[in-house]
Amino acid sequence: MRLIIAAAARYLGIHRRTVERYVQRHPEMMKGKKVDIGTLEQVIKLRQAWEGRGFPLGKSRERRLPLTGVPKKPRGISGRTFQQHLESIAKAISAMTDEEQQTLLRMNPPFCFPFRDENIAAVKAERARR
Repeated sequence: MRLIIAAAARYLGIHRRTVERYVQRHPEMMKGKKVDIGTLEQVIKLRQAWEGRGFPLGKSRERRLPLTGVPKKPRGISGRTFQQHLESIAKAISAMTDEEQQTLLRMNPPFCFPFRDENIAAVKAERARR
């Protein structure tokens, strides 16, 4: 079967530039402006076998070591634990100015985050006046 270079690349599932490199190395596989697919596949297999240096085609060169006995950390959906999320929120709150903390307290009631006591007192006094 003969196809143009781009179609041959799509047919074999490789990049067009890769086919072009093989054609430059082995111009005999070109028949006019089309590439002979059978010859191209043979050249690719020979090249991979040569570059594999004795390793079987389609198999990895080194075996994966089984990682047994290594405890996995409990992770959340986003890659952090709940405790790490709370710590990052606490850092963000303690980095806020007093005015920003009071605004946040007005929006939400205080939970277990490290708000400064004077800010909690100011918001409580403001709510008591209402």
